Amino acid sequence: MLRLMTTWNWNAVDINFDYVVNLANTLTNNKEEFELISTSYTPVLRYQLESQNLNSAKVWSLYDELQGITIKNGQPITLADIVLPENAEIIYTPFGINVYYLDQIYARLVPYNDAILCQVIYFANGKQDVIDYYDDRGFLSRRDLLATPNGAAQSFYFNQQGQLMLSEDATKKGNRITIYPVAYSKFKHKSYATLQEILLEVFDKYAHSMREPFIVTVDAVTPTEFIQKVSLKYPIIPYLEQATLNAIVADTLTKQLRELLVVAKYVVIPEQETFKKLIATIKSQKLAIDLKKIKVITPYSIQLDLGLSNTLVETNILVNATKKTAAETIKIIKSILELMLKDTDLTLIMSVENSTDTQLMMTSIKEYLNSKLAINDDNPDLGLIEEYVLAKQANKPNPDLLKAIRELEKKNPIDYNNMVKLVQTLHNISFEKKLNKDKWHQLILKARIYVDLNNNMDLYPAMQAIETGIPLLLAKKVEFLHEPNNGAIAQTLKQLNHYLDKYVYELDIWNDTLVYDVKLGSAYSDANLITKWKEVGYGKGKAKS
Repeated sequence: MLRLMTTWNWNAVDINFDYVVNLANTLTNNKEEFELISTSYTPVLRYQLESQNLNSAKVWSLYDELQGITIKNGQPITLADIVLPENAEIIYTPFGINVYYLDQIYARLVPYNDAILCQVIYFANGKQDVIDYYDDRGFLSRRDLLATPNGAAQSFYFNQQGQLMLSEDATKKGNRITIYPVAYSKFKHKSYATLQEILLEVFDKYAHSMREPFIVTVDAVTPTEFIQKVSLKYPIIPYLEQATLNAIVADTLTKQLRELLVVAKYVVIPEQETFKKLIATIKSQKLAIDLKKIKVITPYSIQLDLGLSNTLVETNILVNATKKTAAETIKIIKSILELMLKDTDLTLIMSVENSTDTQLMMTSIKEYLNSKLAINDDNPDLGLIEEYVLAKQANKPNPDLLKAIRELEKKNPIDYNNMVKLVQTLHNISFEKKLNKDKWHQLILKARIYVDLNNNMDLYPAMQAIETGIPLLLAKKVEFLHEPNNGAIAQTLKQLNHYLDKYVYELDIWNDTLVYDVKLGSAYSDANLITKWKEVGYGKGKAKS
């Protein structure tokens, strides 16, 4: 079977786009056998997997083995389970639940994804002192005593009965792992130099008889120490995420990643267009890598979902600006506004980086439009226009309001038209943050065109655009963008406006894109992706019969 190794951290709230997770979903949907291997400390693993409709019963957890945890399910810890001082004051904040006692902060309770309690941080004299980690099966899994001027940091690991299994001490002279009596029979020694040493011992017990390679997502230019050490002993297939691949071809290949690529059974990358650049990097750095072991497998399959009724009615321009600065995003919006001012039915949806101040951005856009349309922001008629536009959008006619609007239009037709343009255009601009796969899917279903001007483009929404048959405007070539059949490369704002005008209004070209994407979709079906993975996953160069 295929063995998929995860590396995400315990606090990874959204594993939606992890390549190994998407492969696991594809295999699950097609009733293919696989095993998921969790290699990081992840006390909320079950909730993480359930969020992706994956069964946690099919997971082998390195830390469960380390801590002697045998139960599969349980009831997670809630606020009511935490013992707090009497008369403690509880305050809810965006970063957690703060507990105050005797006018000082006593603790901060941190929920996971607003659902369950996973971490409690205790304070002493206003500073973090102790951190408790709770497993989503309902028990204290780990306790960290933070370093102080007089003492080193310590971590204690427990099983589901609350028994202390091992501890890790971080001193100036180095780390020390101590095994406690209840766990003596599990390990070869009673103490170890590092946590990695004992983790590898645990992994060896599990993996020593396995022949299939381990498929692991590499989402950083420096792989985890554990993955590096495992790769020296077992066959590994690193699946390079797009950002990691872009970093490699930009000559930021770290020593650790170089060593991993050299020893790998195969190296899998997500798209064809970067293949030549990767080969050039390997040759220029004289890496001892057999070029035949580099394979291209897209991380997402294409399931045709054309959504025709929505797409033909709505004229939504969906722009991915998640890797753009606020200033760059505003430039893109201002460029598209030229088109929107000519057609106030156009809607612009901007996907932006999570920390973007969209309110400040809208203020800047409004000031730009006021200047362009020669409108005084203090004009009292703007309120009347706003009320009229909202009533029109809600399809709630108001005779008195309509009469006032007509009088305003007669008084100064040019100012009236400009104010209507201003208000309608501002209402037709919206921002989206923290998009998961479902949200991307819903937005793209209702889009007329998808735009991604990021240098490091997001593969998932681009492939979703193929699924729904809408044109792509991308900053660079990717293997499923076949100019001019299903979109174009737009590297300047001038090119962006040219192609928007073409694909939004020339419906014959738009329809040709849809027809072409239907044909293209078969090349990225579940069956094709699974076949490719079996070819490398069984380590034989061909699918297992």
